[in-house]
Amino acid sequence: MNIELIGKYLQEKLSSVDAVNLAAGAVGVSQSTMYRLKSNPRSIQLGQLVDLTAAIGMPVDEAFSWLPNDFLAEERHRLHHEAVTAKVAGTRMSVTPFFTVHAEIPEVIDLTAIDMYDASEWSAKRTACHAVREERKALYIDGRYESREIINGHLYFHTFFACKGRYMAMSEGIRDRQVDALVKTLHQSNVQRRVYLGYDLPIITWFSINVALIRVGEFSVEVKGARLTKSLAGVFNDYFSRAHLKSKADVEAFLREPGKFININ
Repeated sequence: MNIELIGKYLQEKLSSVDAVNLAAGAVGVSQSTMYRLKSNPRSIQLGQLVDLTAAIGMPVDEAFSWLPNDFLAEERHRLHHEAVTAKVAGTRMSVTPFFTVHAEIPEVIDLTAIDMYDASEWSAKRTACHAVREERKALYIDGRYESREIINGHLYFHTFFACKGRYMAMSEGIRDRQVDALVKTLHQSNVQRRVYLGYDLPIITWFSINVALIRVGEFSVEVKGARLTKSLAGVFNDYFSRAHLKSKADVEAFLREPGKFININ
């Protein structure tokens, strides 16, 4: 993206107090902060840039789009990118709040679907959702692309392993079966999985086909273009290098008994 072009655009577009207030509201900052961002566009964060683009338009040369806020539609969208990546034996790098969905067992998918659909809607979409997930899983299990993953250790421990939040209906038996599935995929030759125990982990998925997905609240934003996706790859690799648990032995130990690691951090 051209920072100078963005700066000129903001100077022209935010020429009135009302325009500045509109932009500030979209970004979620004060009027004074919006004036500072206007005068120094290099300090605009990626999420703020996305919000500004939606509110006032922005002259960026990368493509931004919102992913459908629907589980099945988003699954199909992600399957498409993974299939294209697999065709070129590429790489997928992903930050996962809990763990990679490619190892998610069917019972856990059903338990967590209540967050996205009511019972009747899930009943109508369940077969299709499971079918798409199986296609994604097949590409992953068959090693059709390299997968680098970062688990958010605190969310894994305090939400998944504790059977809380979206996992509150999960029994310990199902949880332990899910852990076994995670350990099994951990040892695939195409998988590099690490655990980050800090709190500042952005949710990013990057594909080597110049596509990246960024989680913003309950929605995902898709970014296309070599320059911006390259910078997002740099963000991922920085966190990947700073992950607290890197060896497969340490990650497996964490997956089975995360409390031992969370308590020492």
